[in-house]
Amino acid sequence: MTKSEIKCIYNSLSWKITRPLRYLKKVFNLIFYTLKEKSSKVLGYVLRPRGGDILEYKKFDHYISLGDNCEVGLQFMRYGYNESSFFRYVACDIDSLANLIENEFNGIFLFENLVPSYDDMVRDVKYGIAFHSDMKSSIVDGVRVFLHEEVERKQVYQAEYSKVIYLLEKWRSQILARESVLYFIKSNREINKEQFSAIFGFIDPYGSGNVKLVNLVDRDLDFYVKDGRLIYECVSRFAPFDRATDAVIGEYDYIFKKYGLLC
Repeated sequence: MTKSEIKCIYNSLSWKITRPLRYLKKVFNLIFYTLKEKSSKVLGYVLRPRGGDILEYKKFDHYISLGDNCEVGLQFMRYGYNESSFFRYVACDIDSLANLIENEFNGIFLFENLVPSYDDMVRDVKYGIAFHSDMKSSIVDGVRVFLHEEVERKQVYQAEYSKVIYLLEKWRSQILARESVLYFIKSNREINKEQFSAIFGFIDPYGSGNVKLVNLVDRDLDFYVKDGRLIYECVSRFAPFDRATDAVIGEYDYIFKKYGLLC
């Protein structure tokens, strides 16, 4: 048996062993937090795990999704949180997000930079970000094209551009208010230190300590940015890109319960 064959067998067995253990850990945490809540109400104290550390998470004023698509935003809505935000229903990977923030959103969603992406989405070629849009398109002779002429599209664009700018200004106002915000980034890629610094430099420019960032992943990562402001949460799988509502609901509910809202 070759070394590569042995390595393949080891990796396969390792995955089969660690995956059930992660599920058991989630079940344990869910039971623990449920008992913790009941004990604090009935007995007047909070259960502590071994070692004396209190597994306590502050509550937040807002949830805000930073991508990479609308899966997290749809789970917000299902959970009853309907606050609008800039990235809630866009397709935006980590590289595009960091680039957009580093360039302070200059020239975002300009008409001349928008190309058809899906039937009901347009992509900003400057930043590689896709937005849901009423500037519809379809594939004709193997090429995706807009369904309406430029004059009609510009009428739709004006209303959508106003909404984009409104959501951006709303977000900046929340940052200035230094409110307590829990951000979510859904990604199966590692966030490197430069990207993390760029993102956090924008979402918490004053170092208020009121902001946390949850990096949702669907596998164990090879590299982690070690920072108290960055939290890693693992789900068993992400929803297919074309069925963004098909998420593992129980796992999202566990995360939302773990990091709750003030209201």
